[in-house]
Amino acid sequence: MSDPVTTIHAVRDVILVIAGVLFAGAAVAGLIRVSKGPSTLDRAVGTDLLLGVLIAGLAIEAEVNRHTTSLPLMLVLSLIGFAGPVAIARYIPDAARTDAADPTTPGNGLLGKEDRHG
Repeated sequence: MSDPVTTIHAVRDVILVIAGVLFAGAAVAGLIRVSKGPSTLDRAVGTDLLLGVLIAGLAIEAEVNRHTTSLPLMLVLSLIGFAGPVAIARYIPDAARTDAADPTTPGNGLLGKEDRHG
């Protein structure tokens, strides 16, 4: 029979690898959203996603190394992650907000390509 501590460490390592792969996928999706846009709101969402991945990565690093020194950094990043989108939403024109909220607006990503041309 195997040692329970060894089994726990093996399961923990598998979970960390899975989390790393998922975070890498989320970071790639965020980078694609930031680079392709097409609007400022899309880029803001992508940046917010990247910030969330960074915070989650710092949390996992703190758990793996059993320290709390990165908690103040995570707190500041969380505050930026909240304040940034609020500030951006404050300065978005009302027309852009209503177009983004309307699922039938062409080009907002909710309709198929065949529906966008008219």
